[in-house]
Amino acid sequence: MQSIPNNLIVVNALPPNDTHPFGDRSAGGPTTVDLNALKVPNLRKLLKIGQINSSKKISSEALNTPFENVFAHLMGWPVIDGKLPFAAQKAYELGLNNKTQSPQGEWAFVTLCNWSVQQGEVRFTADANELGLKTEESSQLLSDMKHYFAEDSIELFYDPSLSPGQWLAFSPHFKEFSAPSIERVRGKIIDGYLIGNGTSKSHPSINTLKRLQNEMQMFLYNHPINNARSEGINSIWISGCGSYPGPQQINEKGNFASGQHIQIIDLLATNNQTQKAFTSQSEVKEFWSTRWEGLDSDLLVEYLKEFKLQSKSTSITLCNDTESVTLQSTSSSITQSWIKVFKLIFSSSKLSSKLKL
Repeated sequence: MQSIPNNLIVVNALPPNDTHPFGDRSAGGPTTVDLNALKVPNLRKLLKIGQINSSKKISSEALNTPFENVFAHLMGWPVIDGKLPFAAQKAYELGLNNKTQSPQGEWAFVTLCNWSVQQGEVRFTADANELGLKTEESSQLLSDMKHYFAEDSIELFYDPSLSPGQWLAFSPHFKEFSAPSIERVRGKIIDGYLIGNGTSKSHPSINTLKRLQNEMQMFLYNHPINNARSEGINSIWISGCGSYPGPQQINEKGNFASGQHIQIIDLLATNNQTQKAFTSQSEVKEFWSTRWEGLDSDLLVEYLKEFKLQSKSTSITLCNDTESVTLQSTSSSITQSWIKVFKLIFSSSKLSSKLKL
């Protein structure tokens, strides 16, 4: 039996919420009909022998996604919208906490990206990695932009483990700052998520951060890095803010300190080398179905074995943009055995019904 992480989180596994404005990436995606038609025998078996121990819904306007909330819960972090400390966790892992010049502050990610304006609305088109920014180009931009951030008491750090065009940033300006994650805004209209709107509008550093973002937009507009690009790198995004207490304070044994027992798979993610834009609704659905059925015939086979062993520490969480459903192994009590029998005989054949969608 191959070794698998205790917890599997599958992003875009469930049909997306259908209340988003037309044109968002979730529009035209799979539906419950497509979910019910999937050829996923191992998922169906998992639903028969396991139990749903958590089903949570959040607003489509939340700053973090359901899968990020599930990850935070497994890490033992307080699940506070917009303040999940992904940047601080990364800085801790890289040993950067003792390399900052300022004694006080918090961490954030600064990510280069593209915004587009259509009919007066601003859309987050893609981050720099999706736009094919190369490592050497990212290094040049960091060198060119670093002093602007330093003037506002923001330190920037690069590490090869980060995607090109993404840096770690440390500053007092990020303390108690609520920031929308890249995953929440990718492909979406972002007017309500911009600095100065929503939950960040009362933050004391809002004017400084908004001005800096505007300065970087003007700086990038004429930068040579965009000369040969059809979609230019024209803005920055701040995300991943939040206080990270360190694994000793999170969990005495540090079981999930670095997330080594958590695997995240995005069923709509394309390979960076062969990345392409979906051109039709049917293309999205075909890609999604192929990925789902591939996951079922490969990794879910191993999770089914673990569920049959009734490993209480093993879980599978399926997510869309507003909901997460977590499936876990049941105990071997007589009561649970009767529940299994009932599910085998009387449960609906529709996956959407089994998942209570």
